Amino acid sequence: MQHKNMNKTNILIADDHPIFRQGVRNLVEQYEGMSVVAEANDGQSAIRLINFHKPEIVIVDLFMPNTDGLGVVQWTRENCPETACIILTMLTDEAFIDKAISMGAKGYLFKEDAYDQLHNCLKSVREGNTYVSPSLASPAILQSPVDSAIIAKLNQLTNTQITLLQLLSDFKTSREIADLMHISHRTVQNHRLNICSILGVQGSGKLLEFAVRHEVEIRHLNSHQ
Repeated sequence: MQHKNMNKTNILIADDHPIFRQGVRNLVEQYEGMSVVAEANDGQSAIRLINFHKPEIVIVDLFMPNTDGLGVVQWTRENCPETACIILTMLTDEAFIDKAISMGAKGYLFKEDAYDQLHNCLKSVREGNTYVSPSLASPAILQSPVDSAIIAKLNQLTNTQITLLQLLSDFKTSREIADLMHISHRTVQNHRLNICSILGVQGSGKLLEFAVRHEVEIRHLNSHQ
């Protein structure tokens, strides 16, 4: 077995924005004792590369094509438990941070903090600790008040659509939602298109992002059905 203190810490970066990915790579390569072994531009590529390289740490974005960041975290925890995952995202919701950590993420870093905090995050996670951006730990960031404007939008949805949106916020796939709601996969797809139209959201990825970002409001409405 290699001793980590005698070898460079191997890091994989997974993000679908090449310019941001290159920026993270440039940062990591400045850090002593750390090396980027691979980059992935979607979740499935990340999983294949993690399986091949077995890196010590994966830096992963949340919203990527094919498999999202939490899907990568979950797969890694189950299949490469020696690899630690750090979520690098723009999302600051407390409930989502808790979800990411509970699913196995060892770090949760706000993208705007990356330049100043990525090195501290990598060192902390390498030492076996869990790291959350200092700015995300502040009360102002972590408060998740119910947004009345979002509630007004969500009130235009049917109870079925609200339930579907909550399942989506839990990162359920369309097929899993179909099974849980006892409806066809095609019906789920139709509901998703209708929800996008009502909310003014374009694309399944953006709908997922909306569901995750406004999980508090969605659960609030679902609990009052």
